[in-house]
Amino acid sequence: MTLRPHSKLKIKDMRKISYHIEEMRKIAEDLNLPRDVVEYAESLLTTAFMLGGDRVLRHITYGKAMYYGAFLELAANDLGYLFPSRVFARKYSIRGFKLRNFERIVSEILGTPLTPSVRTMVKYYRRYLDLSDREAALLVELYRAMDRKVNYVTRFAAALAYLMSEVKGWSRQDTARYLNVTDRSVRRYLALARRSGAEDVVRNFDGSVPLSVLLNEVDREGVSSNASM
Repeated sequence: MTLRPHSKLKIKDMRKISYHIEEMRKIAEDLNLPRDVVEYAESLLTTAFMLGGDRVLRHITYGKAMYYGAFLELAANDLGYLFPSRVFARKYSIRGFKLRNFERIVSEILGTPLTPSVRTMVKYYRRYLDLSDREAALLVELYRAMDRKVNYVTRFAAALAYLMSEVKGWSRQDTARYLNVTDRSVRRYLALARRSGAEDVVRNFDGSVPLSVLLNEVDREGVSSNASM
């Protein structure tokens, strides 16, 4: 793709960037996204604007929620945060095809991943939830035990929900709040975890395998199916 960089940013360009960032912040607030995700999305939007790719600028100028959401989701994916894509799509009547197409354009330009990796999700939530090495290792083992017919992001969310609710003893309300999903989704995740034998995983877990080794094994296993939460 051929880009035409802005050699000089004029005051009106800076005003445009500020306007789009403010509009994106409104959506981020509506979706209850963490500050680090929002700040990174702002950086991505600014960089895309400064690069001056015509296809990107044409979309951003429309100021539609879908295009702001694309930057928020790409930022979340790169950091490892579980972006509430279904909630976003429902709230703003987003058409998945158009969103994914725009995300591919931005991803090619900025080099950001279209989907999160298990490694980055583990690292993010280890910090976000202040998990110990042992808890993070258990999270990986729970993830690996999940039904592989389910897409990997849902498997990870189910493993995380089970760890928070059944292992650490969090309420479903707190679990839902930190996962940024509904109570119904938490129940669905817990059902998947139980069906996948999560109780046996916890019972048999001895913590003897280091987290770094488990993450390397997950990397080698790879993922399949689309990412959607």
